[in-house]
Amino acid sequence: MKKEKKINEKTKSAFLMTASIIIGFLIWWQVINRLVEPVYWPTITSLLQAIKKLGATLPVQIWASVQRTILGYLLGCGLGVLVAFGMSWSKIINALITPYIEILRPVPAIALIPLFLLWFGIGNLGKILLIGMGAFVVMVITVLEGIHQLNPVYKRAATILGASKWGIYKTIIFPGSLPAIIGGLRVNAAFSFGMMIGAEFLGAQSGLGYLIIVARRTFATEVILLSVILIGILSFLLDRIVLITGRYITRWTPE
Repeated sequence: MKKEKKINEKTKSAFLMTASIIIGFLIWWQVINRLVEPVYWPTITSLLQAIKKLGATLPVQIWASVQRTILGYLLGCGLGVLVAFGMSWSKIINALITPYIEILRPVPAIALIPLFLLWFGIGNLGKILLIGMGAFVVMVITVLEGIHQLNPVYKRAATILGASKWGIYKTIIFPGSLPAIIGGLRVNAAFSFGMMIGAEFLGAQSGLGYLIIVARRTFATEVILLSVILIGILSFLLDRIVLITGRYITRWTPE
């Protein structure tokens, strides 16, 4: 009974917070519209007209961006987790890979866009690999930090009790690093969408980034702002999916 009451209170609180954010956002929007010309900050009506004008084209552009982002996101995050565990498993692997990670870490992935366009053309492969590379570096560092911050007492106790190296990883290190993995996934949820837009700016025939570039040429600021809002919504939805899934998987941890 207490648990149900607690859930209802959380749901009510979340609803009130969401409603207040939406109302505050709409009020702020109207204030801006009264202070500046519509060409600088489109009205809500012009955004709705832009949606109507784009019609069936809009879902196609959204899907093109989402497809590239999700594929790059999964590729980068998946490889990042595997490499991080490999580096923590073996000192030799760690010694071999660490220099490359340290070289890649300070280099903004977006700076490599011209090279990726040259190597892979304007197709999806280059964009997916670019997104994946950015997500990979973030994931490796995040997961490694999570593993290193685990309390060594647990590993010592397991070793004393006769646990094998694989057993320690399966029962202690992997479960203990799950919060760090979820954190890395959440960071990359927003980062990957940003990388996707950067890649589409310099070479694409579809996607939300492509819409922004075309709209910029004609000063269609309502389309630009609509695309930006959609990117924010998509990034937020991916983050929520990761967060809710992560909370369920790590429900054994303290809140």
